Amino acid sequence: MSFINLYFVTICGRRTVATLPEDFELTDIFEVIQNKLNCKDAENCILFCKGRRLSLNNSTILQIRKRKLINNGDVIFVCDKITNCDWNRTVIKQNEKTQSSQIVFL
Repeated sequence: MSFINLYFVTICGRRTVATLPEDFELTDIFEVIQNKLNCKDAENCILFCKGRRLSLNNSTILQIRKRKLINNGDVIFVCDKITNCDWNRTVIKQNEKTQSSQIVFL
């Protein structure tokens, strides 16, 4: 049995590499997201690869995407719900800092 490495990155900056069998299933991807990236609601995560959303609901599409992922060794970006993502809060904090620094310089 051969194995492949898939690279996962969240918008919040968490990264991991998962070694999966070549015939991996969608549940294997969810397990990586839950265990290694600490995303509890993995089934509702949105996955992107090369700027395109991975539609993994259809088994035929999964097989096509799987072949591309195996051949290219691409990075899979994982985005949980925007309201739960730390990235959203970080942007708000940066905007608050920018506004307060502008007031100081006026």
